[in-house]
Amino acid sequence: MNRRLLVASAALAATLTTTAVQAEDTWILMGSKGVGLSTGSDIIDLSSARGSYKAVRIVAKRQRIELNNVEVVYNTGASHNERRPINLLDGERTRPIDQRNDGKFIDKINLSFKSQPAATLPSVIEVYGLQSDAGARAVRATAAPAPPPTPGPVAAAAAVVPPGPATGNISTTPTTPAPAAVKPGVPTDAGEVLFGTQSVGFAVDRDVIRVGPDVGKFDKVRLRVLDSNIFINSMKVKNIILDRKVLAELAEKHPKAFTSIVEQVK
Repeated sequence: MNRRLLVASAALAATLTTTAVQAEDTWILMGSKGVGLSTGSDIIDLSSARGSYKAVRIVAKRQRIELNNVEVVYNTGASHNERRPINLLDGERTRPIDQRNDGKFIDKINLSFKSQPAATLPSVIEVYGLQSDAGARAVRATAAPAPPPTPGPVAAAAAVVPPGPATGNISTTPTTPAPAAVKPGVPTDAGEVLFGTQSVGFAVDRDVIRVGPDVGKFDKVRLRVLDSNIFINSMKVKNIILDRKVLAELAEKHPKAFTSIVEQVK
């Protein structure tokens, strides 16, 4: 009886130990990309993802995608091909791909999928990696700098060639035109009026562009994005006209409605 209890206790301890080790592994978002479905293939660069990973998993957002092959390319040059049909609807994910006990550094994911020429919106593909505590601390090796050239015999001086005719000054400034400086509230030549600008950070998924009361009334609005690409899921235009007399009456007789309006325009 004592021996049986001891064996059962040992088995329970082994089970708990295995569970604890597996609990250390966490699925980490390595990167994402909007994939155009009419192309049939795309590449997701993961060379900047920190740490090593034991497996990867693909998640599709916004649009359905029919994958034919998922190639995981490691920094050693080796790769794994998950060559099978994978039909992912919005929000669905794959099972773990190329799962192993040791972590590896991943350079990129090559996707092959069924082309959808009629699709107008891209499918947002997210790549998650299974990472352990040790993998999170692992550092990707960088290429060693090239050695300096070995000094050789001094070559004979080259013949001096007289300069040719000047072709004009070469500007050192970028050739891409910078956005024209437009003051808020001043109409442009095209009849448009700038309401305001806002630097949107990518650490959050929403932001507010506040418009002053002096821009007047307009039939439609449009956004212009500079510097970086961004996917806009939705946009709301709040048309709240603040009249002092009405606000004073609301504050006195309907304090809850007044508080709600103030919260919306903050």
